Amino acid sequence: MPRFYFDVSIDGRLARDDEGLELDDLNAAEHEATRTASQIVYEDLSKDDASEIVLQIRDAQDQQVLKVTASMTVWRTSMAHGKRSAYLA
Repeated sequence: MPRFYFDVSIDGRLARDDEGLELDDLNAAEHEATRTASQIVYEDLSKDDASEIVLQIRDAQDQQVLKVTASMTVWRTSMAHGKRSAYLA
């Protein structure tokens, strides 16, 4: 079973995965990457802790085989506390 490594970058801060996961194939790695990105978005982006998450998936030969990017932008278009505001999450 192939091993995939999931390096996570949050606002440019990289956390390299040195353990990896054994998964059936690249489709399974893609599913895991999108699930992980969704979880990080929920935990970090929704709390204003980050604005962009990038997962770079490598194979056992250290070659990038997949990249998943997630970001969130919130634009307020109504008056908020007496002034217009734009917020980029």
